Amino acid sequence: MSFGRSHTPFDELTDLVEGRLSAEQQDHVQHHVRECRQCTADVQWLHHTLSLMRDDNTEDAPTHVVARAVRMFRPMAEPARSVGQRLVAALRFDSGRTPLAFGTRAVQPTPRQLLYSVGAFDLDMRIQQQDERYVVSGQLLGSGGGGHVELRGPVATVGGELNDLQEFELPPVPSGPYTLLIEKADVSAEVPDIDVGS
Repeated sequence: MSFGRSHTPFDELTDLVEGRLSAEQQDHVQHHVRECRQCTADVQWLHHTLSLMRDDNTEDAPTHVVARAVRMFRPMAEPARSVGQRLVAALRFDSGRTPLAFGTRAVQPTPRQLLYSVGAFDLDMRIQQQDERYVVSGQLLGSGGGGHVELRGPVATVGGELNDLQEFELPPVPSGPYTLLIEKADVSAEVPDIDVGS
């Protein structure tokens, strides 16, 4: 099939085969088809394909089978979040994996910064040592409205609210593996495998 400028557009060839052109258009397109090998081949292919479609006498799939197939693909077709669905954050940057410049020493511990992508917004998270514990704080970027944040681990679970700037600061926790859960009216997200204090 050809879509080049020197050939008749495919939709016009389809209209020709199905008899939807005016008499003048039909004469013009048929004249071109007689002189163009590519368009002749396209018209023959259209006649053959449409004939097969018209002669098809196979039975339609049962209604319950069609409905099941539609349900299988609905999560990919609908961007809206279904009830109970949770987005999982993707790590984009971790300052803890960036080595210090050669010949420099940290005078005092700096907060570890982690950047995540979570659906339509980003999460800028900081982990700061405070005595023998660690404070996890952060801000949701590109998101509005309130919400609740909870940090869950095997030793401790703490929570807090997002302020008007979508910031949070949680009470200090001991080191260990944690999961951060973000609950908002329009999104529910999970930030897994956070090594606090590592």
